[in-house]
Amino acid sequence: MNRKSYTCVLVALAASLHYCCAAYYAPTCNQGKGNEPVAKVSGVACQSDSPAMDAESCKDILDVYFAYGNGYLSTSGAVPAKTSNSYANSELGPRIPFSVARDFTMPQGCVIELFQGQYGLKLRGYYNDIDNAGALCSTQFQCICRSGPCVTCFAETYSPGGVNSQCRGCPTGTTTSGIFGQTKCKDYYDCLPGLGVTGDSRVERTDGKCESQVATEDEAKITWRYNIDRGLEPKTVKFEGKISIKLFFCPKEDLEECQKQTEKYTLPWQRIELDLPFPTGIFKIKEIALPKSVDSLGDDGKYRIEVLSNSGSFTQVIAGKITAEDLIKQISTQAYYYNSEQNFNNCNENFPCVCKIKMCRVCPKGMYSPGGVDQSCILCPKTQQTAIPTIGSKYSVRYFDNSSCATGQRGDVNDESDPNDPGFNQDAFRDFLFILFGGIAGVSVLVFLLCCCCSLKWMSSPKINAGSLYRSLV
Repeated sequence: MNRKSYTCVLVALAASLHYCCAAYYAPTCNQGKGNEPVAKVSGVACQSDSPAMDAESCKDILDVYFAYGNGYLSTSGAVPAKTSNSYANSELGPRIPFSVARDFTMPQGCVIELFQGQYGLKLRGYYNDIDNAGALCSTQFQCICRSGPCVTCFAETYSPGGVNSQCRGCPTGTTTSGIFGQTKCKDYYDCLPGLGVTGDSRVERTDGKCESQVATEDEAKITWRYNIDRGLEPKTVKFEGKISIKLFFCPKEDLEECQKQTEKYTLPWQRIELDLPFPTGIFKIKEIALPKSVDSLGDDGKYRIEVLSNSGSFTQVIAGKITAEDLIKQISTQAYYYNSEQNFNNCNENFPCVCKIKMCRVCPKGMYSPGGVDQSCILCPKTQQTAIPTIGSKYSVRYFDNSSCATGQRGDVNDESDPNDPGFNQDAFRDFLFILFGGIAGVSVLVFLLCCCCSLKWMSSPKINAGSLYRSLV
């Protein structure tokens, strides 16, 4: 066997070893990252988890990555882990049922069971606390292993990193302030650098406007979670987001025609305009008044109510006379709603506002915070400023570090670089790009002009006869 053959054999052997190791050992993750869980549908239970997953870790990983709630699955294959930031958005939403079991028919460790529900496949989670080498992973009993690639932890989750690490949900009363990739969760009043305690003195207002109002739906969800964690709202309160409420009426003589056109809501269905002065930001719905025009429509027709929110759509047909109680029955009064439209509507008894209660939030442009317990944002001197923050409008792994008033300073949440480093200067970088692209454009124009000149000169120069040149050479 020659040297080339030996080389090929060694390469093949190394590739085989790498594949085997990758199948049993998950990569080591940096701080703020965890191994993405993988549902295993064949073979023995997870062998790579070291230390072994316990019941608490199993429930946590199912809550964060497999928050399918009471929904149904469309496939019977391996259940995919959720890769969006569903945990921060619906932390108190429905989770799959979980229990600790001692079952010889089930694989050992963290297991998801697929079972047939009334309308399709559903999920149950188990931690099987029994050493059972005979039971293998299957599509019915799927083993959940921490063997996937390292992924950045969602907002409201954390991980110290390491081998077989996982992103865990923040304990009650703690938060990551909507920031990804954290190594721990902190108290709502223990602010990271660049964040300060701001907010309203009251959670709910029935008059005027909130002193501190949410700017985005993401921020509204964080406020909802905070209020429940702090006991300011019962855990039954849900976040419904944006809501649409419509009311239609069909006269008695047109009922047969209305039945044909309920989906399009075209004539003869008549749209009844409701008075819905929703305030900007988060609000609740306590009561909806019916317009006076309803009194003149009679009691022989039918009304159709349509409600659309984050949880889905709902319709209800009511025959005869309709009341305000009929309308409010179709709407949850134990929920937070969100209105992004800027308006002049004040908070009121029917639509009370939910304000941003005091907690750590990113300091706005022109203010800074060194971080700490109960630290508020401080106004920068006129000669200095902070960058425009990205947190608040969207969850972000990186954000503008408003921990000082150095212009354009930017840093990572877990940045361990030299604190004296002035950091990334956004304005200087923008100027550099402008000069760079301007220079490239100028050079391109010069090259184009030179090519044009050369072409004209070549066209005007005497031409060489190729045949004469060949004959002279040979």
